[in-house]
Amino acid sequence: RTSFFHFSSIQNLTLLHQTTFLTLQSSQGTEKAEDVMSFIQLTAAQKQSYGEEQIYIQKRVMAEIGNAPLTYTMLHAKGMLNFLLDPGRKDVLSFMGLGKQIGSEWEGGENVEIWKSFRGLSLGSMLPLLLILIGNLLRIIGIGLFFRTPKVTNSLKWLMIGIPLYIAMLTGVLGNARFALAVFPILTLCAIIGWSSVYAKWRNAFRLGEK
Repeated sequence: RTSFFHFSSIQNLTLLHQTTFLTLQSSQGTEKAEDVMSFIQLTAAQKQSYGEEQIYIQKRVMAEIGNAPLTYTMLHAKGMLNFLLDPGRKDVLSFMGLGKQIGSEWEGGENVEIWKSFRGLSLGSMLPLLLILIGNLLRIIGIGLFFRTPKVTNSLKWLMIGIPLYIAMLTGVLGNARFALAVFPILTLCAIIGWSSVYAKWRNAFRLGEK
């Protein structure tokens, strides 16, 4: 009916307004990024059908991203890191009505350095985010310890970690706590197993020391 096959109605919108914009903004500056966005949208609006419009947008944004592969790769990696570390900045601060305190660059809510989300916040407002961030850091360490646990087979380790990593790679530039929520139980379980193995070693070493 639309003459264009897509698995999500916002697929190209996300590619255009977030992924491509962030890539251009990082590589050429905000003004240039806004100019390119405007040109793409104006040109797309002149197409004869919805299908032609979407095909044009898709080809053009992929070309723009392809012109800055290093910039995009760095943004993608940062998004994956945000996927694991993000303490839910956008949702927590919006819930507290504090989103606008940290500046317009956060308004998009995507691929912004975590430390920037704390600027302009009082200690009381910052504390919940800091506690969650510390918890996320401990969880990442626990996942690393999980890989060293001899009681879990390597195939099971990679299966349990592979699913979250796959989702993190798919979210890429846009990675944040919302997407990680779907795999929160898996990540937390891996971290618990990892830290439990360390605790067991410490406990056994302490008992041997007493003897």
